[in-house]
Formats: sequence, structure tokens, C-alpha cells
Amino acid sequence: LLLSVLGLAAGGKLLVVPVDGSHWLSMREVLDSLKEKGHEVVVVAPEVNLYIKPSKSFVMKTYPIPFTQEELDRGFHEFTQDTLKEGSFLERFVRIYQRFEKNSALLLSTCEHLLYNKELMRYLEESKFDAVFTDPVIPCGPIVAEHLSVPSVYFLRGIPCGLDFEATQCPNPPSYVPRVFTEHTDHMNFLQRMAPVPASHLQVTVTLVLLLSVLGLAAGGKVLALPVGGSHWLSMREVLEGLKAKGHEVVVAAPEINLHIKPTDNFTMKMYPVPFTQEEMDKDFHAFLKGGFEEGSFLERFVRTYQRMKRLSDFAFISCEHLLYNKELMRYLEESKFDVVFTDPVIPCGPIVAEHLSVPSVYFLRGIPCGLDFEATQCPNPPSYVPRVFTEHTDHMSFLQRVKNLVFDVQNFFLCDFMYKPYSKLASEFLQRDMTVLDLLRKASVWLLRLDFVLDYPRPLMPNIVLIGGVNCAHKELPQV
Repeated sequence: LLLSVLGLAAGGKLLVVPVDGSHWLSMREVLDSLKEKGHEVVVVAPEVNLYIKPSKSFVMKTYPIPFTQEELDRGFHEFTQDTLKEGSFLERFVRIYQRFEKNSALLLSTCEHLLYNKELMRYLEESKFDAVFTDPVIPCGPIVAEHLSVPSVYFLRGIPCGLDFEATQCPNPPSYVPRVFTEHTDHMNFLQRMAPVPASHLQVTVTLVLLLSVLGLAAGGKVLALPVGGSHWLSMREVLEGLKAKGHEVVVAAPEINLHIKPTDNFTMKMYPVPFTQEEMDKDFHAFLKGGFEEGSFLERFVRTYQRMKRLSDFAFISCEHLLYNKELMRYLEESKFDVVFTDPVIPCGPIVAEHLSVPSVYFLRGIPCGLDFEATQCPNPPSYVPRVFTEHTDHMSFLQRVKNLVFDVQNFFLCDFMYKPYSKLASEFLQRDMTVLDLLRKASVWLLRLDFVLDYPRPLMPNIVLIGGVNCAHKELPQV
């Protein structure tokens, strides 16, 4: 099956947004190797730079900036000298702070002249790159990747102030990891462990000079919620009410015929018509619930589940179609300039809308049938360890039970085919480019899983997956006994 549908491997089209200086010298060697492996590489760089010169390994696209080579060379030389000078902690900090401030102004100006170069940006948009390869120590490359809606690959040594640790949610405790300016190792006594704490705040101050020059004051965001009806909505509603209480503006788009999604004062409701009645939906939903409690062999339960899920998935798919092709509602969503789409991806209509609007998406879910959440996030889900639906096994299985678990995994191909294949076709038609459900799911910024690590199977998670089990449970005080 795979060989009949897969073509030969081909090189990709890579856009490179580098950082100058020693950062570029390291990146250039990687680009040479990518070219040798058949990839097409395009590098965008300012006309005035330190080391970024044309090469046979890539296509060079340059853009003008409002300063000279002499000004750039002098600033870089002075920065290098200041870094190597001896002195007290305070003297070194003030020197680095002042030099960072000057260099940050040059780098920000360079980034602005790239982003607002209409001719060059039009070329980048029309080139249909597969990925952006960049050093995020200067976040111009990530801005370009977000604008082009393509994946980004970061190539770096580190980011000041530990932003790389924070962005990836990796631990970076000052009691163990030595900070810049302290000259400590990871073997510290108590007083030395106290020193990195104020040093951490000083590092933050340095980078805030750059950030505060381009960022406005914090304010509530504008959230578009695309929920799934039923119990999925009951969990999401509490979160939306919490967001509203914190000052965010929440807009919910839902079909006129649904399960439990009703207007409330906490958010704006946008309804759209669908071609079925409330009675039809309620009837099929009750039949699905009843079938879930019926006994029987694996084959009987599988067939019942297949038939009823097929019917319910038809309702969901039709609702999604009538949302996407509702021109008036989609125009409203486009003009509203939302900051984020908050959705349950078990029905991938929300991810399609997020991709169409080119805004980040946050997924709020318990899980996705067929293990698509595992596959999309590249988290391991081996059938030799993780029990499958209908098996009634735990993670403690004999050899024969593990074999049975593997056989039961075959059902996922059937379930995924009828549930999600129509959405791949719908997304491709609506977005006007080839798109699969996995492609959509992989674009999520954050996955909020309603699981608890203590109660679920221990497994590795990606940095953008956050376990929030119990978020919709009623708070109850512990007994005093």
C-alpha cells in the first residue's frame, strides 16, 4: 500500500534567515551539506554584513539597510573588546548592557527592513518554501516563518536570559545551572547557589532592552473558540469562563443544532445553520451512548462502534463544511483579527480555521481516536506496552496479550479512514493546497491534555504538551480526619 502511493524522496526548498558573525560561520557548513544532499537553499541577508557572502551552495537574496559597513564593523569590534575586558561584576555588566543596547538597535533596524521590503517578501511568499532554517537568538527568522506559515528549524548555541529553556519548558534552576557573569560551575556551595538568582534577573534586564523597544503593554487577547459538542464542550466552557474573567475577549462559533452549546454572558456566540434537526442528532447520539455499554465479542462491539461513529462523524463533517463555506461568518472571523484559536482537535475543523486565519492554535482535548495525537506530536505509543481500545488490558501484559494488542491496533486504520479522510480532502479544497489531518495537527502551538501523569501511562511528552488533568473537576477540601 505504501509503495503504491509514495513517490521517490526529493530535496526540499529551504529558506535561511541567518544571524551574522560566528553564528553564520557555523550555519554555513550545514547549508553546504544540505546543498550536497539535493536541497534548494535560499539565504536572505542584509547588503551590509560581517561574513555572509555569496556561495555556490545557495541562492543569495540581499536587501538594503540604513547603515554602512564601517559603522557595523566598528560596533562589532567595540563589542568584542568590551566582552574581553577585565573588571568587577558591575563594570562588566554596565559595559555589556550599553553595547547590547547599541547592537540591538542595529539588529532591529535590519529586521524591520527585511519585513517591510515588499518586493523581497513577495518573492518569499511566492517561493513556497518547505521550512525556514534560522538562528532564533535574533527572532527575525521566527517572524518570517510565522508570516509564511511554514515550519521552522532553529540552529543555535543558546538564547540570552534562558529564553530557550523557557520556550521549550526545560528546567533551568538557578540553584544548579550557573548564570552568566558568575563564573561558577555546577558544583556550588550554598552562597554560590544564591548568587545566580540576582544574576538571572540582571540577564533578563539586558534582553528587556530589546524586547521593550518593540513590544506594547500587555492586554487581554482575542480568542476564537471552535468547540466540539457534548461532554467536550462542558469541559471547555469552564476554561472559557476563566479566560473571560481574566480580561480576554472570547468568541465561540458553533452550529445552531448542537449538544449543550448554549449562549452565555461570558462570550460572544456566532451560530451558523446546518441541514439537520435537533431530533436527528439527539437520536443518533443516544444510540451511540447506549451501544457503548452493550456487551459482545470484539467483532460485534467493533462493528457497532464503527456504524455509530460513522453516523456521528457525518454530523460533525457536515457542520464543518457549513462553517467553512459560510462566507458571511468566515468574513467576520477574518476581519476580527483573533490572537489565537482555542479548539478540540478530535474534530479537525478548528485546526482548518486556524490555518486559514494564519493564527496560532491551542488544543484542548482528552485524546484523539486512532492515536493521531501520538503520531502528530511524535510521542511513542508502542502496542507492546500501551493497551488499545476494546482489549481491556492494562500495561502489564503477557506475551500473547501483547500480540493481541498489536492485532487490535489494525482497527485504527479503519476508524481513521472514515473519520478523518474526508477532512483531509475538505482542508485541501478549502485551503487550496494539499493538506492532511496530520499536517493540520502538527501546527498546534500548545496541546492541553486533560490527563494526569499519575493516572495515565508514563510516557515521554513533547515540550508543547501540558497535562491539565482535573481542570474541570469540582474543588473539594480534604477531610480533617
